[in-house]
Amino acid sequence: MTRQSTDRPVSDRPAGDATRSHIPGERPLDIRRIPVATIMNSPAIAVRADAPLDIALTTFAVHGVRHLVVVDDEGRCVGMLTDRVVTARWAMRPMTFARTRVSQICDGPRPFAAPAATLAEVARVLRRCSTDAVVVIDGDGRPVGVVTTSDLVAVIAKPKLG
Repeated sequence: MTRQSTDRPVSDRPAGDATRSHIPGERPLDIRRIPVATIMNSPAIAVRADAPLDIALTTFAVHGVRHLVVVDDEGRCVGMLTDRVVTARWAMRPMTFARTRVSQICDGPRPFAAPAATLAEVARVLRRCSTDAVVVIDGDGRPVGVVTTSDLVAVIAKPKLG
């Protein structure tokens, strides 16, 4: 039994046993196998690669998001832009901010996953790309949603969906 410093039980389950239900008789739920499409935020909020950063900044503010999907002229996903990267760019070069294009600072790893990818697969992409969000793309490379580490934590904290 896991205990807090007050010596009161936190959980009747053994430490690390997040895949089992705490309700007697309920079938165990392996959250690692849940398809990402069931928890992603959709639609994905996108900005074009050729857009200036001030447009991206406005898009962040209007939609209240921390991640923007970057798309090409045909609407295919070419990357992801985070509020942190935009803020850092502004801090380093405030005089050129409005002239800088999204494509000029969106050059990191491409954290993409298919809608059928499992949460375990998405977690591996997050780790491999050292990021906190993954863009979910369809077979044509068009964005259909975004899933963040906060979304994964929410599933782990409350294993029953719905």
